[in-house]
Amino acid sequence: ALDVVLEAAGGARGAVFLEGEPRVAASRGLGERGRISVDRLRTEALRAGTGPVAGGLCAGVQAPGGRRLGVLYLEAGAVGPAPDLQGFLEAAGVLLGEALARSRGASPASPPTGATPSGATTRAGTLSAESLASESPRMREVVSLIQRTRESRLPVLLTGESGCGKDHLARWIHSASTRRHGPFVAQDCSAIPAGLLEAEIFGYEAGAFTGAQRARTGYLLAAQGGTFYLDNVDSLSLEVQSKLVRVLESGGVRPLGGSAPVKVDVRWIASSQRDLRDLVERGEFRKDLFYRLSGICIEVPPLRERAEDVPLLVQHFREQIRGGGPEFTPGAIEVLRSHSWPGNVRELESVVRRLALTTETIVDERQVLRVLGLAGAPAAFPRWIFEGRSYEQAVEDVKREYLLHLFEAFEGDMDRVARELGTTRRNAYLRFSQAGIRPSELRAGRE
Repeated sequence: ALDVVLEAAGGARGAVFLEGEPRVAASRGLGERGRISVDRLRTEALRAGTGPVAGGLCAGVQAPGGRRLGVLYLEAGAVGPAPDLQGFLEAAGVLLGEALARSRGASPASPPTGATPSGATTRAGTLSAESLASESPRMREVVSLIQRTRESRLPVLLTGESGCGKDHLARWIHSASTRRHGPFVAQDCSAIPAGLLEAEIFGYEAGAFTGAQRARTGYLLAAQGGTFYLDNVDSLSLEVQSKLVRVLESGGVRPLGGSAPVKVDVRWIASSQRDLRDLVERGEFRKDLFYRLSGICIEVPPLRERAEDVPLLVQHFREQIRGGGPEFTPGAIEVLRSHSWPGNVRELESVVRRLALTTETIVDERQVLRVLGLAGAPAAFPRWIFEGRSYEQAVEDVKREYLLHLFEAFEGDMDRVARELGTTRRNAYLRFSQAGIRPSELRAGRE
């Protein structure tokens, strides 16, 4: 697996350092570096966790559930580092973590469960009808359509802006269907480099490529008897699109390196932020795949077009906060209702949580305006949160909250976070690491 990562990233040397024994799971070319010993490099990489270290980059190797098993370290070759190398290493670290976890006792055929930074999750839970309560006529039409087609096997295509609730709807569709007792497996097509995505979806046999020592069940077959959700399907390469067309046509999938197809029994759900019809016209999305995925088309309205739902959503997010969170005055709710919400439901959740952090008992109109940046002054922290903290601790706490705010505001896009910080993407990852924040875990928590 390390050889695959080095080849894909254009790396010259690398290693997988573990927390315990064995200390090094794999190593390539480090004996040639001649600067510091491998043991010292391991110590520095484990201490850094993610970001730049000793002339290279590292990212966490995590087991399903988020427990860190070690770090993946890589040094760029003569051609220089690949674009977005840190993001690639984080995704590769997830795959390596899953492989290590399976080799330590889990069944090789069992897919990882729970949300992972790679964008895959295999649990949906049971969502009640109340979880989609709405006062908006447009959302009520969406809910009605889902209920009328709950027993259908037709694929579902969800379209709408980022953060408008497509993921929640996909889980609700599964929970309301006759397949609710089967697995719900989601794959974020934009979260994994194209070179690794095919293996993630279709799986592979032992020896299919360098480093594939064991067979791995892909997420499509892991969804047998349940629902397979392709999030951000508009990010798929044309090559992977063509293979999905064959799967949808034949009803079977052949893992990489496999000799015979395996019958697939799943209900397909896909989502897209962009209009797939426009992408079809531009030749960026296959027409035959669009027709096969759009058996039932559902357009999810943005939050600004269903302001009636803002009070319900605020109450829902408050109920998820320990102790119920502060009360919102009618004036505060009205300000929230009138906001344009470019980040949709996800932005509203971030605002409610920030207000809960910075407010003791009652949230009024003035506080909401400050958090939304509409009052001409930055949001103030109540003085009580600094009690018992030293100056240094208080400063670090504020820095950490600011980084978390940026991550939520830009929906996990580290390029935009870096621009807002006025630094490079690599240094942005370093600042998050210094604050004890792992973007990969934050992405997992958003699932």
